[in-house]
Amino acid sequence: MIKMKKILFLFFIFLFCLVFIPDVSAQEESETLNVYLFWQKTCPHCAQEKVFLEKLKEENPDVKII
Repeated sequence: MIKMKKILFLFFIFLFCLVFIPDVSAQEESETLNVYLFWQKTCPHCAQEKVFLEKLKEENPDVKII
C-alpha cells in the first residue's frame, strides 16, 4: 500500500512538471535576445565576459547586449 502511494505521488509530480514548467522551445528567428550585463571596471571576470559577449554578438546579430 505504501509503495503504491509513493508511485502515485511520483506520477503526480511528473504530471505537474509536464503541465506547469514553461515551454523552453527555440525562439523565432526574428526575435531579439536581450542579455543584461552588470559589470564593474576593476573586475577581471567582467572584462572576460564582455569579450565573450562581443564575440557572441558578432556571431548572432539577434543578440542585444544591455
